[in-house]
Amino acid sequence: MVLDDPKFGPDNEVWRTKTGGRAERVTLPDQSGCRRTTVRNLQALPDGRLGLGRWCSMEDPKQDYFDLVAYDPATARMEPLAVLGGTPASDVAWAPGLREGYVSHGTGICAGIARLSRDGAGRMAEPVTFDGHTWVVDFTWFRQAGAVCTADGRVERPVLRKDGKSLLLFASPTSQG
Repeated sequence: MVLDDPKFGPDNEVWRTKTGGRAERVTLPDQSGCRRTTVRNLQALPDGRLGLGRWCSMEDPKQDYFDLVAYDPATARMEPLAVLGGTPASDVAWAPGLREGYVSHGTGICAGIARLSRDGAGRMAEPVTFDGHTWVVDFTWFRQAGAVCTADGRVERPVLRKDGKSLLLFASPTSQG
């Protein structure tokens, strides 16, 4: 399993260290059925485990998928949290309990957020208004092939406060795709 981060290249590893301590490599279990697994979205989960996003490359690229998991370094156990299908997350914000949260996805031109549950990405209840500009902020998750986002702003980088009720995010209402 490799860490997939464009800042560092395609074949990086996950390491851990305590402040001032010696670094040790974290050996993550292979993902069953995947020809190659790449990891991204490293984050501390509300319960203290390591949150990871994994891209599974299959023999048939049409079957590739992205999922979110919790990894416990003490036991080396991996718990599935959600499958996002063919849409990789750029950022994930889980609420306490790891049952719901928000997830963002960007294409370089478009960026949006969706609700997150153990069932995957879900629709937002209604369009959102930022600074007088209203649009469907989950467009990038649920758009039809070939649909353009030029009438939409960008929303990304969701962060939930510890209470799980207040959402902070970056929004650019006038970016127009």
